[in-house]
Amino acid sequence: MASLLKVMQFVFCFQVRGQYETKSGTQTSEFTVMKVKTKVVAGTIYLLKVYIGNGLYVHLHVFVPLPGTNEGPKLESYEDNKNENDKLGDC
Repeated sequence: MASLLKVMQFVFCFQVRGQYETKSGTQTSEFTVMKVKTKVVAGTIYLLKVYIGNGLYVHLHVFVPLPGTNEGPKLESYEDNKNENDKLGDC
């Protein structure tokens, strides 16, 4: 699981952070993936708990299409005002 978090941190730090900041209208001081849940469909759904600084967390719902589509991760939705103890939902 630790290696999956490292991969998610790298990918989502660059590709999903901008999508979150645009959709939410929020600039984040940090963007650290803390927890991950996945579900394989016609691609992969990721539910992420992300620390965005100042004691704040968000839950992100991200879809990554199958390889070969030449499409990157897409932020489908987010829940803000989360804290460290809030549990991620189901995929």
